[in-house]
Amino acid sequence: MNFAVAAPPRPLRKRAPPITALSRPVLNGGMNMAEFYVEANSFAAPFFSDTSHAYVEAKTPAQALEQFAADYSHPCGLYAATVYSSADARNKGEKPLARWLSNQARQLQGVTGSIRMDAPGKGEINGEPVEIKDPKVGRVVSE
Repeated sequence: MNFAVAAPPRPLRKRAPPITALSRPVLNGGMNMAEFYVEANSFAAPFFSDTSHAYVEAKTPAQALEQFAADYSHPCGLYAATVYSSADARNKGEKPLARWLSNQARQLQGVTGSIRMDAPGKGEINGEPVEIKDPKVGRVVSE
């Protein structure tokens, strides 16, 4: 009789350390940069916003968002963007590192009830007319 001998079990591999805020260092012209994952939404085009995503090299999450916003080319404009250390961090439900919000998004944050926006910056909140100054201008806000 031939009996096959089983190989000894392999040792369990240790889990990789958690991803830090600066996920993947990138050497760019002598400057220490990191690659960040940005997920964004446009203003409604025409009924729903379009979602996009990109990897951006920057020193900080805020700089990554500012660069992304400056380069954003959707015809309806940038409504909001969120930055993560990686796409994997976003998919695992980790908290974003920072957010970029348009003036309209910041004004509507926390509003309850009925919101109807006919155009960027013009609409109604709970039946009352509202006009938001420079609705497409935005800035980085802390999470």
